[in-house]
Order: sequence, then structure tokens, then C-alpha cells
Amino acid sequence: MEQTIYSFADIKELKKDILKLKGVSQLRKTYSELKQEQIQEKLMDTVIESLDSVEIQYEIVDLLNHFIKYGYSEEVKIDGLSLLAIIRDAKAMVNELELQKKIFTILWHLAMPKDFELSDFNKKVNLEIIPFLKSSQEDIRKLTTIYYIDTKTNKYFNILNLPENLGDRQGFLLSLLDNLTGMVLEGPKKYYALNPENGFITSDDIIVKLFNQYINGKLVHDLEDIKESGYSAAVINALSKLSTHTIKDMNPVKIQYLDRLHKMSAKSLMKYAEQVYKNVQKEASEKDYWQSQAKIILNILNGLKIEKIQKDIEKSKKLLTMFDN
Repeated sequence: MEQTIYSFADIKELKKDILKLKGVSQLRKTYSELKQEQIQEKLMDTVIESLDSVEIQYEIVDLLNHFIKYGYSEEVKIDGLSLLAIIRDAKAMVNELELQKKIFTILWHLAMPKDFELSDFNKKVNLEIIPFLKSSQEDIRKLTTIYYIDTKTNKYFNILNLPENLGDRQGFLLSLLDNLTGMVLEGPKKYYALNPENGFITSDDIIVKLFNQYINGKLVHDLEDIKESGYSAAVINALSKLSTHTIKDMNPVKIQYLDRLHKMSAKSLMKYAEQVYKNVQKEASEKDYWQSQAKIILNILNGLKIEKIQKDIEKSKKLLTMFDN
């Protein structure tokens, strides 16, 4: 009776035979359309039965990558993608850093179109990259965040050019905001671009993306917990962290970085304070909401001491205290 799943030795042998066949035509000459489907089905059973074996899953990932790239049909590619997602999310695999990195790297390469025109398949692959934003592994969260801000390597799914379909759009936006904020708070640092030939992504690069796209940009208006012309609670929380952040072992570079970060955050908070004031005046039905926002911003501003803009901060505080009565 034929085995229903592959053994580790079987997978190693299959991998050796298949990976040397480059291209759709080469793979099809040796493995017919029917045979490819049969292998995929057996791989599916093997994945399910071996979800606690890192050793087996690590080898299967290479096979799946090959079938996704060179499989004869869209169905073979989609099945391979689904299996990668199962391995990625398996309870025994989520904390396996090297395996998660491997799957992430395979996916971001697959998401990039070959002929400069996005296909539906490229878009499906991007959807499978999104869950990495919430990975239990910090390194994976950072890699995925870089994927969305590295506009040189990723020209198609970056923060300046996000697709309409992001699955849970709110979850995506909030996770990316949280990750960007966390990486800024680690600065000043440099991170490798997805493609090392494109150099580095610096903390300053991340600050520009964070402020231009979220805090002062269009993405803030896509968040559901927001009133017209206001900031979401998540953005206010990010500004609170950024405007009061401190760094140990200060040096001139860190001082300059922190000074810039504090000023940008404080100015955004003051801009928001002005908008809150206007909204209290014109939206009687929402007065309680905007007064609550005023108190939140005032509490943050009360903790700021930034010499070069302190007078402006005091003016904003005075504006917000008008709502106490």
C-alpha cells in the first residue's frame, strides 16, 4: 500500500530531483500536470501530519516555492501558497525564526511581478505577507514593516501605493502604525533594505514615512476610530510616545535625533489642538467628544518641555484649558 505522506528522506530526494528543473517547461517534461497535482496533494497531507516537525516543514517550504514559481497551473500555485500559509501559522512554527524568515523572503519575492504588471496572484501573495506584521517574532515584524516602506525594492505594495484589498484594512493600518512607531523609538538605527543592493532604511526614513503618511497624511483618515478632521486614538497614542521618548547613553547624534522627533511630534499635537478647538466651537452635538480629546492632548502637552517651541506649546495648552469650564 502506497504511503499517504512523505517521509523526511522522501522529501529530501524529491527536493533534489525537482529543484534542478528550472522553468515551467522543464518541470512539466519530467512531472506531468497530473503528477504535479498528486505531489501537491501528498505534500498537503504531509504538512498537516507533520506540523510539529520543523525539519520536515523547512524542506517542504523549498518544494512549495518551486511549485509556486514553476507549477503548470494557477491551481498548483494557489495550493502551494495556501500550504505556505498553513506552515507559517502552525502553532509549532510561529516561534521558529529562521523558518518564518524563509517563508517571508519567499513571499516577498513572489509578490513582485515579473513583467512590471501586477497579477491577481501577486495581490494574493501580498495578502499572505500582511499577517507577518503581527508576528510573535520582533525580527519578522520589522522585516515586514520594511517591506511596506522600502519603496525602492517594493514598488507595488508600499506605504505610498497600498492596494485596496488589505484584508482587514483597519488591522493592517494599526499594526503598521504600531510597528513604525516602535522602530522610530529604537532609533537612530539603520536597517537593511529588502534588497541589500538598495542600501539601508534609516530611522530618519521611517520618521518621514510615519509623519507624512499617518500623522499628517492620508492614512490617518482611513482609520475608523476617527472623527472628521481629527486623529485616531492610535495616532494620539503614538504621538504621546514619540514626544516624550528618552534615550540612554546620549551622544550628539542621538541628541539631534531626539530633538527632531520631539519637535515634530509636539507640532503635530499642537496642530491637532487647534483643530479640536475649532470642532468644539462648531459641533455642538459632538462637544463632549471633542472636550475629551482636548483633555487627552492637554495631558500630553503638560509633560513636554521643549525650549525652542515652548511658547507655542503654552499657547496650545491655554487654548485647550478653555474647555474646562
